[in-house]
Amino acid sequence: MIRLLAVFIVAFCLGGYASLYILSEYVIDIKENNEAAINRKVSVSTFINTQNAEPLIKVSNMLARYSVCELGTEEGDAIALALSMNSFYMGLSTSQSSEVNLDTVFTGSLLTRELNVSSQKIEKLNELIGKYCEEKFIKCDKFENLNEEKLIELRLKCT
Repeated sequence: MIRLLAVFIVAFCLGGYASLYILSEYVIDIKENNEAAINRKVSVSTFINTQNAEPLIKVSNMLARYSVCELGTEEGDAIALALSMNSFYMGLSTSQSSEVNLDTVFTGSLLTRELNVSSQKIEKLNELIGKYCEEKFIKCDKFENLNEEKLIELRLKCT
């Protein structure tokens, strides 16, 4: 009787261990499949939205420059900041041409000099510029000291 009870307990423990092992492997497999599916969807959406985002980014940059250059009020600065950040976020989530990437960085650099908003907002914009340059492989250190001619050229693009 004791022998049968010992065999039952050992068999029960082995069965429980095997079930737990199979269940944990199943959960790990589900987690890995979900992460792979999410990564695929993110990479696909990056390229799917590329063509649709480029005109939006161009117009957003143009309107940001117009808002800060022509309106010159607190509302104009707020609009310019929102439009520029919008361009950076859309650019980070899509693949854009180098021309659009440079336009976005130029616009952000111009706004950091021209905006009359809190330093916290300027820091956030600078953080976005740095992240954008890093992800798009742009050497942003050459834009830190833009000469007056380049700034005048950027201001002329306001309209």
